[in-house]
Amino acid sequence: MGGGGALGATRRGAGMLIALAKAKGVNTDRGATGLARLYTLGELGRFNGLRVKALREQGGDIPGMPNVAKLSMSQIVRLSRDSG
Repeated sequence: MGGGGALGATRRGAGMLIALAKAKGVNTDRGATGLARLYTLGELGRFNGLRVKALREQGGDIPGMPNVAKLSMSQIVRLSRDSG
């Protein structure tokens, strides 16, 4: 795992979480997979936010992104409720 920038940091962070789950023997546990899904959805939301911000600075927009963000947030809240 390597690389620079935000993608490299995300890969390193995800790699550390995977290694920790494997070391603890919970990498196939339903709770651990739920946490991994939450982490992934959070990162996707963050990246989409950065995309929207960059396009707005250039005067553009991503059609439908607010709807996608709302649906994604609903899924995150539901998953965090079920995992917690």
